[in-house]
Amino acid sequence: MFGASSAFRRAVESGQIEMCVERSNGASTWRMKAAAKVVADPFTGMRVCLLPARIHVHRADKFGNAQKCPTQNIPNPN
Repeated sequence: MFGASSAFRRAVESGQIEMCVERSNGASTWRMKAAAKVVADPFTGMRVCLLPARIHVHRADKFGNAQKCPTQNIPNPN
């Protein structure tokens, strides 16, 4: 997304993050729409639209494990 934080920008510029992709809000919307699937609800039979989840977490590792903490004061494990 455009408007990344200064901490994120510093991490990219220092080489700590090797790849960064920026998208506008419109591009993100179209990406979600492209990934959406219409399926039948197994309980009601009604048609529902499934969208990929997009969550914000406080820390994650390279394997995709993510942790959302209740506070912003998170000690760095490294």
